Amino acid sequence: MSILSVQKVSEDVKVPVYDKVNQYILFASEDKHLLPNRVTPIPVGVRIAFPKNYCALLIEGFNLYAVGGLVDSDFRGEIRALVHSPVEVFVKKGDPVARMVMIEIALPEIVTEDYLKDSETDEENTLSNDD
Repeated sequence: MSILSVQKVSEDVKVPVYDKVNQYILFASEDKHLLPNRVTPIPVGVRIAFPKNYCALLIEGFNLYAVGGLVDSDFRGEIRALVHSPVEVFVKKGDPVARMVMIEIALPEIVTEDYLKDSETDEENTLSNDD
């Protein structure tokens, strides 16, 4: 069983909540004013720890667009959601600002080859270009 450990950076912040569709909801730990089309980091007030064969992906939600965010297993800083909106938005402390998905990482053995077989996609592209 894998464990996601969460540490609050202060007592008055919300911890992530599992929303039963394989993701966690992250909440703002402070008020933020988002100007239209500007990327703004919003702290969520927690640090996390999880096994080495996982990463956390921050994705959009709640009328905000995530710019991206990948958290490696060795990162121990406070999580910040990088978001933007096409319109002015006032985010209040405790508002949901992003979703977090935990992804298991495959680490296959590396083998050096002299030749790589074409992939199925390569074959399909070759066939479709012969028309």
